[in-house]
Amino acid sequence: MNKNELIELVASYADKVFFYCIKRCKKRIDAEDLSQTILLECLENINKGTVINNFDYYIWGVCRNQYNMYLRKKYKNDLELTDNIDKCDESKSALEELIEDEKIKKINQSIKLLSLDYNKILYAYYVEDKTLNYISNELSLPLGTVKRKLYEIRKKLKEYLDMEKLNGRKAYIPKEFEQTYILDKIGSHNPDDEVKTLIHRNLLFHSYDNPCTIEDYALELGISRPYIEEIVSRLTEVTLLKKIDDNRYITDFAFLTKETHQEIVDIKEKYWPKLYEEIKKYLVDNIDKYKNMMKHSNISKEKLMWSFALYCVTFLEWRVFHQYEHTLRPGKGRWDFSMREKYYNPKEASEIGYTGFNGVGYCGWAYNTDNQPKILKEDKSLNGNEAWQGIYEFIRNLDENSCYNKEDKVMQELVALLLKEKAIKVNDNKVNIKLPCIKSDDLETINQELKNLQDVLIIMENLKKEIREVLERNIPSYIYNQLDYLISEVSELKGLLINSLTKDDLLDYETDDDFFFYNGIFVYQ
Repeated sequence: MNKNELIELVASYADKVFFYCIKRCKKRIDAEDLSQTILLECLENINKGTVINNFDYYIWGVCRNQYNMYLRKKYKNDLELTDNIDKCDESKSALEELIEDEKIKKINQSIKLLSLDYNKILYAYYVEDKTLNYISNELSLPLGTVKRKLYEIRKKLKEYLDMEKLNGRKAYIPKEFEQTYILDKIGSHNPDDEVKTLIHRNLLFHSYDNPCTIEDYALELGISRPYIEEIVSRLTEVTLLKKIDDNRYITDFAFLTKETHQEIVDIKEKYWPKLYEEIKKYLVDNIDKYKNMMKHSNISKEKLMWSFALYCVTFLEWRVFHQYEHTLRPGKGRWDFSMREKYYNPKEASEIGYTGFNGVGYCGWAYNTDNQPKILKEDKSLNGNEAWQGIYEFIRNLDENSCYNKEDKVMQELVALLLKEKAIKVNDNKVNIKLPCIKSDDLETINQELKNLQDVLIIMENLKKEIREVLERNIPSYIYNQLDYLISEVSELKGLLINSLTKDDLLDYETDDDFFFYNGIFVYQ
């Protein structure tokens, strides 16, 4: 708004400001003086170029400030607030006590604890100076209900003021957490979308093993109750919060502190030397066989060790740690969720995100789901499942000379994608595949061998047992039903394996010009 528009707004508020003042001053002349002071301050600030985005909020803020100054100057410690409401309570109201003690900050904090319907009545009656009949019609409530609610507002505010409550620690010093989850199907809600803000994460942390009311959340986070009610409703709908009675909520997943996670890291390191020797022996003894199983591949053993090692450890982890069914969620989703406190531990840095030139930290493999190649969109990459499925026919059907049909639009798109991802090289229409490709029957042979690594499986079972004991000591019993998921979440060994193989010079790093897929395996029939 420009300057002239703001001046016109000030003039339009003159009557409202006067009624605000007459309601609070004993004498009409005092109300006139106060209203003139308020309007003059607004005009002076506008002439000075003050930027006003919300005029309604601005002018009532000036009213409150000037009225407070008026009280200090004229009445000091002996002012009573008068009103025309039917007398439901002969004792001093919370607002009377507020003005008497001049504790504006304290009452503002208490107002945050009122629900939205109470706040509407409070604002309309005490700030906008509307009559009870007007409020009744505006809110479509019986007059008696408005009177009762106004009485309850006074009572609640008095209780809140007497309690001398302060905002909780999280209102000033929020804790930092990162979400971790494993999903089978997303369903109606993606858990990752629900905890992106500090407010949501710290609200959930506050009620972790600590049943909370809406009021508890508002006090701890320093946020008005209507906002909290909306957040709590949403988190309950997506099953991250659970309502345990009429008034209290509890967080329905685990928070892992950095101390708990470090305890688990220490246990993994205790078992790792023996476990690594057994896994390394299998990898070294079988890398030649794995290489011979490759199709269209001239990748060296050292390069193939990446996908071989990551596939083997992933298979073993799933066999020992991941034997459970994901929790059923709204909209037929199936996923499990947890959060852990952010911290950095150099010993497991590669486990959190070990480095390949493609930046992918997990071993992935793809099977054909149908016999038709899929046309890919430009924004797809090999990190997406559709791209994996789309290259199935392309790789499987390459002839002995590794040529492809340039006239085929599907082939053109697939080749362009694979070139972009540096999974192939093309010279004179001949394709050199740089992605490990293996028949499903050959991969099943590896799977059967891994199932027979009894020494490895026994060590991993013992590791699993100790991790379970740590978690049982550090999470509340009401989420013990999530233990299997939590074990799978914290037990990953890929980073330790990559670190150890690197130290033993069993992995080969390529330059960016001669890139290959560290983590991917393409499985064909």
